[in-house]
Amino acid sequence: MPNPIKRGNSWQVKIRRKGRDGILEKVNETFDTHAEAQRFIELKLGASARHERMSRDKEANTSLRMLLDRYEQEVVDPKPAKPRAQQRSIMTKWRNSGLADHSLLALEPELFGRWRDKQTKAGAAGSTVAN
Repeated sequence: MPNPIKRGNSWQVKIRRKGRDGILEKVNETFDTHAEAQRFIELKLGASARHERMSRDKEANTSLRMLLDRYEQEVVDPKPAKPRAQQRSIMTKWRNSGLADHSLLALEPELFGRWRDKQTKAGAAGSTVAN
């Protein structure tokens, strides 16, 4: 946790944090009192922790099926008939894949690897599995 640094008659706070997206967040603020600087640190870091927790809760409560449904409504439906039919075919395969009911947090590379291996073992062509 960062500590306020005395700079002349004021207190400076420097916060450097790497977010989940890998982007470094830099915050520099100056305050008249040590107490104000300390409150800012607590508010800033507390807000970040709450945002991360809310984001993870949302991911935990969202399934791949829900994402596919939303994608179909927002992206696929407005397309012309032929591309829409092709995309719906692909989306149907994903919905029937056994992966669709997993939460976004549960979707890990090993899960996709097992799915790929199962498809290959069942005789699906490599290009079919890759699509």
